[in-house]
Amino acid sequence: DIKISSMFKPLRLSEIADGSHSFAVNIDGRVIFHTLGDRILKDSIGTIRNAGFKHVISRMIKAKESDFADYEDSGVGYYVFYAPYSSRGWTMGLSVPKTAFMKEPRKLLLTVIGLSAVVVAVTVITAFWFSRQLTHPIRQFIAMLQHLVKSEGDLTSKITITSSDELGILAGLFNQYLDALHAMITEVRMVSDKAANSSEEMSATSQEMNVSSQEISKAIQQVS
Repeated sequence: DIKISSMFKPLRLSEIADGSHSFAVNIDGRVIFHTLGDRILKDSIGTIRNAGFKHVISRMIKAKESDFADYEDSGVGYYVFYAPYSSRGWTMGLSVPKTAFMKEPRKLLLTVIGLSAVVVAVTVITAFWFSRQLTHPIRQFIAMLQHLVKSEGDLTSKITITSSDELGILAGLFNQYLDALHAMITEVRMVSDKAANSSEEMSATSQEMNVSSQEISKAIQQVS
């Protein structure tokens, strides 16, 4: 009895998850060891009611090499990993709930889902930020052109430069264009004003000359 206990001691230490248990069956399909002691020598392929577990026991007593099978008991699924101990005619088995294999994948899945959600959120925020950075100068251009149309050529307005990228350079060039256009129009206006003043002076001189000519003509007529 002591030797048997020592022999099955590794099986007692082989429980790897809650609900797992180890056992051994002989060639007749009788349970000769179980971590639940009350099942030793009581359970056998003939007395086991669970059809799935009975099928597992049937495979175990016929096994020539290590393998695994599965069954369900009270709504809980189990994997049974077994290996024959041919010199004794026994087969050792380890029954593990299927949920034990799903805990880490489930954690990994939740982690992946969480990281995916973070990545999607960052992507959306980044895209929104870049969209605003891209469309803001364009909206300024549109507002500037609308202002030029409505104000009938007010060239004193400027586009606010908020970046040093291509759009910022384009905004700066457009501001320079407005400055150059404003300076040119101002110069044309000054020249036009000077021309208008000169025209008025010439008109006044012409009128004076016309008056003088009329007076001379009257004087000539009186002398004659």
